[in-house]
Amino acid sequence: MAEGKYEKHFVRHPKILDWLPHHGAPKPKPGEKGSQYHVIFMDKQLMPKAHKHIMINWFKGMPAEMMGRGYVEEFIGVPQHKHPHDEIILAIGSNPDNYDDLGAELEIAMGPEQEKYIVNTTTAIYIPGNMLHCPLVWKKITRPHLLVVLSMGDAYE
Repeated sequence: MAEGKYEKHFVRHPKILDWLPHHGAPKPKPGEKGSQYHVIFMDKQLMPKAHKHIMINWFKGMPAEMMGRGYVEEFIGVPQHKHPHDEIILAIGSNPDNYDDLGAELEIAMGPEQEKYIVNTTTAIYIPGNMLHCPLVWKKITRPHLLVVLSMGDAYE
């Protein structure tokens, strides 16, 4: 099929990263896999006029196991941080028979006082710009799930 007039609005080959340096997590050692793959579907490089950043992460097991570090009781996947723009985090389960079933238990801290919340159902979290949030801690994974990050800026800062 010939490239159409609106082809420029499609991102057909997202960027795949195995490490996000701005989160403060250690860079994987040579030969070591990242905790998960960060699939970037939209950012200022892929779609300069969109002014949004969309990242999707599949978690098939505890992140430390996925990195080849063996089993751990819990894993701090994302340390505390903030962004200059609003952000929405979607935790989405993979059970088509029970949409609420996340298949995991996460804990996220919100605000400077680090108020903790458990996420164990399919959930959307709105984080206003400049609000401290995280760490995001994986407590348990029983089934693959998605973590989708929608940043209201054109880059994930």
